[in-house]
Amino acid sequence: MSEETESTGLGDGLSPQATTPETTESSGLDFSSPDTYKQFVETLPEDIRGYKAFQETENLQSLANQLVNAQSALGKKRLEAPSEEWTDDNWNEFYSNMRPENDEYTVAEIGELSLPEELEGVTPPELHEEGVQQMVDLAGQMGLTQRQFDIMYQTTVQNLMKGNQMNSQGVDESLKEYRASLSADWQAEFDVNLKQSKEAFSALAQDIPELNDLVADPTIANHPGMLKLFHKVAQVTGDSLPSMSNNPANGFGENSAINIRGQIRDIDTQNQELILSEPSQLKPLDRAKREQLLQKRAELYNKLYG
Repeated sequence: MSEETESTGLGDGLSPQATTPETTESSGLDFSSPDTYKQFVETLPEDIRGYKAFQETENLQSLANQLVNAQSALGKKRLEAPSEEWTDDNWNEFYSNMRPENDEYTVAEIGELSLPEELEGVTPPELHEEGVQQMVDLAGQMGLTQRQFDIMYQTTVQNLMKGNQMNSQGVDESLKEYRASLSADWQAEFDVNLKQSKEAFSALAQDIPELNDLVADPTIANHPGMLKLFHKVAQVTGDSLPSMSNNPANGFGENSAINIRGQIRDIDTQNQELILSEPSQLKPLDRAKREQLLQKRAELYNKLYG
């Protein structure tokens, strides 16, 4: 008796479903493996496997990244690397790719610049149009981009402001020294003598306007020697002027320090005997006159020192 087999139908044993293939677990390609990359390079034609791009790459992942980057760069303008043989025309063409068209740099207002804290409150410099244009021309010659020009412009402004700051601090120190020197010399007469000096200067500046240019510098206008000079002028000139009336021609009015001193001097010299007299020994009219003179004298001193 033969062994019975289960009928499967005509040709069913030959169909793919009836065959159970052996399955094996496939392993993926390791793109980060240096060994895998070396094997790949060895398969390349000899005429290209020696290129730096292949020799200096460590793995397939790095090679793929280089390919993507190179693909992205296609179509973009690439600049030729400068060489020692370049002429001025070559350099000009090279710079034209970086600087603004027609060298039209945008110049920011000083108030728009970002300044460090130490320059807050410092008076900004007055930049003349000619100086700014020279800076723009220089930037064009150097082939600077707008951003590079902005850095150069801001640095220039900051350096000028730092210079102004140092000058201002130096002026303040000088003025303190000048005041101390004059205070030591003039003592209680400081304010009055200073007023006289300024009055004399104003009077002379009417006829000599160039004097105003001379005192534009505060270290000159407040120098002890300059103030003492005009104080001496006030004293010498004042002695020759009528003391009780304005004299517009020379600038010394009735309320000027030199004129007030002249009035006090006139009262003292013209009424010396009456002022020094003992009031109880004077006649009523003389006593009243003496009181008026002393009152007038006190008012003049108050104008002078008040």
